[in-house]
Amino acid sequence: MKWLVGEATFGLFTFTQMTRFAADVVDVPYRLALSLLATGFLSGQGSSAVQLASPLPWIAVTGLMALASHFAGGWRLAATVAACFVFLALFGQWPAAMVTLASITVAVPAGVIGGLLLGVAAWRWRTLDRMLTPVLDLMQTIPVFAYLVPILFMFGFGPTAAMSPRLSTPCRR
Repeated sequence: MKWLVGEATFGLFTFTQMTRFAADVVDVPYRLALSLLATGFLSGQGSSAVQLASPLPWIAVTGLMALASHFAGGWRLAATVAACFVFLALFGQWPAAMVTLASITVAVPAGVIGGLLLGVAAWRWRTLDRMLTPVLDLMQTIPVFAYLVPILFMFGFGPTAAMSPRLSTPCRR
């Protein structure tokens, strides 16, 4: 890991620059979703930040999610989703839930698109399939949390660390 993060290069850019670029690309839609759902649109940073626009109110988010779930599965699903969102609001879990929802809003489409592209490429090029199969077989046997340390080294500390209320100063790359 030390060599990969500190010295690996692809000619014009290093491995660290590549992974930080990927993290910054993901950070743009995440910040948009986070602004819409949790923090509002801010100008400035830290304690001097000024809120330009408020986040969506809980009733609007609840209504939108109920409407989407009604479209996806009918009125029973819509009622269940609405009840769950109201539960989150009533018991003070709304801010944390909206940070999680913002993360999911970005991570799920990125994972689906990346997995689909990788799967189609592996189907199309047998060499890629032969390279990916042992890696994926190995990844199935390793617990998910074991990936956390290498991912932190490669992509840096993300927005969840910066959003933690227990930290006195935000963790940034």
